[in-house]
Amino acid sequence: MAYDGFQESLHLFDVILTSTSSGKTMITADQVKQSMKKRPAKPLFLIDASVPRNIDHMVASTDNVFLYNMDDVSAIANENLKLRMAEVDQCRATLASRALKLWAQMINQSSKQPSLINQSANPQEPGCAKDLESKEADSSN
Repeated sequence: MAYDGFQESLHLFDVILTSTSSGKTMITADQVKQSMKKRPAKPLFLIDASVPRNIDHMVASTDNVFLYNMDDVSAIANENLKLRMAEVDQCRATLASRALKLWAQMINQSSKQPSLINQSANPQEPGCAKDLESKEADSSN
């Protein structure tokens, strides 16, 4: 929609996102108040992604009008990041606890079963490394 016709059609929109490089106000509080008279029961969400801002901050004082700017979006993103990081810390604690339990279970089970490695490492048994060394020495002579 062309900007010229926008002001007369403001009441038709539920959500408006502005993002221009203009340094002036594009949507004023008076424009929003007039448009809300035509739609009193319907909320209007305004998102000002412009820097500098293009929507008059006073529009937020109008009933049923919700204004968000980049500072608000940044604050929401930071709050969500904090919540996610808290979940990460909780997950790490849970994983550490489960890893310790699994380790204890493995140690407990290994102490109940004879280790094949320990049995075959007995130098008195045939086939042991020391026995092989002596056989190699005999065969080289």
